[in-house]
Amino acid sequence: MPISPNGEASDPRPPASQRRPRPGYGVRHPDLIALLARLTPAVRQRIIWPGAIPLEVTAYPTPTALPDELITSIRCIVRVNDRIVVCHAPDEQHIWPGGRREPGETYQQTAQREVHEETGWLIDPGDLQPLGFLHFRLIQPPPPDHPYPTRTSSNSGVLVGGQACRRRWPLGP
Repeated sequence: MPISPNGEASDPRPPASQRRPRPGYGVRHPDLIALLARLTPAVRQRIIWPGAIPLEVTAYPTPTALPDELITSIRCIVRVNDRIVVCHAPDEQHIWPGGRREPGETYQQTAQREVHEETGWLIDPGDLQPLGFLHFRLIQPPPPDHPYPTRTSSNSGVLVGGQACRRRWPLGP
């Protein structure tokens, strides 16, 4: 997120109430409905997301092609030799490195950028392998001041796995 002149994070997007809906937002994407009907979830759980937003999270451990506009984030299970990289986050929501996709990024580019930003490890995008996806469904509409596009229905995050090749420390270009 960009930093304002006073050093605070600023969101360059218009307020949520003025944004045009993206395909798949507001109602479930028709391709997603068909896809979910064919798959068997490994687990389904209701959680309270930061900001007191109730969600139903469903895990599908099958690499699956999803409608691109519904993939909002990437989480990575990163191996370093025989160990798995995990992160400590204040909200404890995500222990796997990863995050939101930037406009125009591929899944591989998001994974590469997020793993480096959060851990300092560099990964080879050619080593990444899809592992499955998490499907997030809002149980009720988000508050009007919610900082992300309104998702009154659902979106998904892809899980990928890969081998870290080297660490660049301190973090930076």
